[in-house]
Formats: sequence, C-alpha cells, structure tokens
Amino acid sequence: MSSPAQADGAKARPGGTGPAGQNAAPAARSRATVIRVAALTAAAALMYAADALIRFRRFLTSTFDLVIFDQGVRGYAHLSAPVSIARGVADGGTSHFVLLSDHWSPILAVLVPLYWVHDGPATLLVAQAVLFALAIPPLWAFTRRQLGAPCAYFVSAAYALCLPIMAAVTFDFHEVAFVPVLTAVMAERFQAGRRLTAVLAALALLLVKEDMGLLIAGYGVYLLVTRRRWTGLAFVAGGVAATWLASRVLIPAFGGSASFYWAYGEFGRTPKVQWEAPWNGGRGHWGQVFSAVVAGGGFAGGHVVGSSDARGEEVKDRPVYPMDLISSIYTQLGIDLHASLPHPLGQSDHRASRQLRAAGPAASRV
Repeated sequence: MSSPAQADGAKARPGGTGPAGQNAAPAARSRATVIRVAALTAAAALMYAADALIRFRRFLTSTFDLVIFDQGVRGYAHLSAPVSIARGVADGGTSHFVLLSDHWSPILAVLVPLYWVHDGPATLLVAQAVLFALAIPPLWAFTRRQLGAPCAYFVSAAYALCLPIMAAVTFDFHEVAFVPVLTAVMAERFQAGRRLTAVLAALALLLVKEDMGLLIAGYGVYLLVTRRRWTGLAFVAGGVAATWLASRVLIPAFGGSASFYWAYGEFGRTPKVQWEAPWNGGRGHWGQVFSAVVAGGGFAGGHVVGSSDARGEEVKDRPVYPMDLISSIYTQLGIDLHASLPHPLGQSDHRASRQLRAAGPAASRV
C-alpha cells in the first residue's frame, strides 16, 4: 500500500495517470503552439523590417509620405501639434500644416514612446513592420476555431506573404499599418465572446482614419446577418456617425475641408508592363493619359469628362490638361485667376497665373 505522499507523487509526475499527468500533455502542446505562432510573427516582422530598412539605406524608399509622418509623429513626441512642413509646402500652403486637417489619424500618437528612444524615419519603418506582423496571432486564433490548427498556420503564412501586405511594407509608411491588427483583434475577440475587447479594438480603428467608420459599419452588417442584432445596429450606426463626425466636424476644426477632395495620378502608368531594365516587369510614367477624381467643392457629381482609346494609350476625346484642373479648382474656391501667386522668397510669380489664365473659363472645362 502506498502512502499519501507516494500517491501525490504519482499524480504529480507528467507520466502519471492522475489529473496532473493528464493535464501535462495539453499544457505542453499549448506552450509549443504559442512558441510556433510567436516564431511566425517574429519572422514576419523581421522580414518586413529588414526589407524596409535595406530599401531605406539604399535610398529606394518613396520619401514623401515617410517624411510627412516622420514630421507629424515628431511633433507629437515634442508634445506639440503634428505639423508637417512637407505636406503643407507640397500643396502650396503654409509650413504650419497640421496633419489632422488632412486625415483624422490621432492614433499616430501611440508611436511617440518609440520616438523618445530613436527619433527618425527608420523608427516608423520598424513600427510598421511590427504592426503588420502583430495581426498574425489573432488571425491564427480566429482560423483555428473555425477550421483547425493546420489551416490556421496556412492562413497565417498566406497573410504574411500576401501581395497587399508586401506592397504596403515596401511603401514607406502609412497609418494603414494599424488596420490589419486591430481588425483581426476585433473579429477574433467577437468570435471568442469577448465583446468588450472587440469594441475597444473597433474604437481604436476609428482613430486610424476618417473612413474607418465605414469598415466598422460593414462589420456591423456582418453582425446583423449573424443574428447579433443590437450589436450590429450599434456598429452600423456608430460607424457611419463616426465617419461623418471626423469628415464634417473634426477635420475642419483643424483647418481641413469637409467637402472638397481631389486626387490624380503621377502621370499615370504605362499601359503595358515593361520587362526591360530597369523596370523588370514594372510600369513607368505615362504622361499621355492619366486620371483625376474631383468631389465636392461645388463640382457637379456623377460626370466623366473625356475618354481614352481602348488601350489607354492616347486621349480619344475632350482632353483636359493639368492647368484646366487647377484653374477649375481655383474658380470653385473663389481664387482670382488673374492674381499673382506669392513666391516663397517674397517675389511674385506671374508664370503660373499666366498659365491659369490661358486655361480659359476653367469651371466649364472640367
């Protein structure tokens, strides 16, 4: 007959038949799973960061957005407004350009502690790499519950290597880096029944950009379809309201526009893939045909002006030139096309005004 101590010892041994022995194997498997998922996450972050830093060191990074966000986060780090001189000067405006007047992205302030450690654009590249990789654990957990562990590893690896993530990593820095991890946490926590954490992740998404409210509203539709009626209705209504509030109230409060937006490509891209060096399967600039989108500001909506040929190589009818677009914008904003434009050195630049006047009655052309 064994003593109580001997019996307890038998229960405590991993190979025993008691409760402790039965629980040891699942605990070991759980630890192994955590290690594997953490290794996959770390490998993805290291790969993203290495690629971004190598491109940065070789001057291959597209600097415009990187400079804008570097200046903005540096402003937060000095406990002041997120001002970007580059963003303001690029549009011919003031050097005291507050980023919140362009996009509602106050979540950038969470990067401030990193700038206290290392103040420079490389910090943003590393932070972006880590943020993209951090979506892997919640994505793995979500998929494991739905499809099992093997599929969870496959989906996580597919996410880590997918083209959209790779393209985002190679594009200097953008606030979109916060979106995958927050979206994955929101979906996974709802699936796990942790509603409060899911709601907190959704609220954090609303601080990434003004249009994230539409993403929240879309997820609310999913909740409605899956019979979570009140939560779904709250997400739909809250998401739409948040987008309206950010676009119509918060951005204008910092000096931005609530109703006017325009964007156009950098001369467009070549209609055909260029296989020769240095493009090697990429596309170059193509000044013959490129597109512009104009919304708000008094412009008539729902119109397409001009067209190209079937190959997108040449203008087919009603060509519109950059000066037509700029003069149209000036006209809608009430800016005199005959006025002299101020020069940064204090001189008057008459060349641009002559070009705008040559564009003619702008509003009728675009």
